[in-house]
Parts: sequence; structure tokens; C-alpha cells
Amino acid sequence: MAVINNTQEVDVTVSFKFSSGADVAARNIVWSVSDAALIEVSVSVDDAAKAVVASKGPVGVAKVLVAAEYAVVDADGVEAVFPISGEAEVTVTESGVVVANFEFGEPRNR
Repeated sequence: MAVINNTQEVDVTVSFKFSSGADVAARNIVWSVSDAALIEVSVSVDDAAKAVVASKGPVGVAKVLVAAEYAVVDADGVEAVFPISGEAEVTVTESGVVVANFEFGEPRNR
């Protein structure tokens, strides 16, 4: 889980492990978000397992979603491909930054 305010972004890296703790060599990693009004995800061009999650202004809770696959090759050299996925919650809070807005009326003679 991550908590960011509505003016921030955060780096994120995904990795997958078997229940034994061994690393899984994931491939074809695809990122998405559950609520594009709250956050957006930008995937690294150098490493699909790395991304930046940025708030878009409104506050609330959204999820970062990732889908991928891994392959297992048996003793006969036959490859079996399995889907894997995961999600993490991102809470976007108010930044606390207050901006003064001025609204002027119509000019008039004194």
C-alpha cells in the first residue's frame, strides 16, 4: 500500500515469487489502474517491472494492477505458460496546499 498526496508521484517496482520464496521470471508485464480519475501509471521504457504512479488531483483510494505470465519448461522441453497478477492499493490524500484565488469585479470610475 502507498499513501501519496494529490500533488505527488511515487516509484513502484513489481516482482513475483513462488510460495517457496523463489523468484518468478515474469514476462509480458502489463500495468493498469482501477480509477484513472485518481491515479495514472507510467511504465519505465527500460524495465517493464518498474513504473511511476502519479496522483491526478482528486482524493480517494485506487488500485494499481499488474498482469503478467511465466513459463515452465518440462523435462521434454514443452513450455507451459501461466498467468499471474497482483494489485496494490494507493490512497491519495489532500496535499494541504492552499491557493488564494482572487475574483475581480468590473472596473468603474471613481
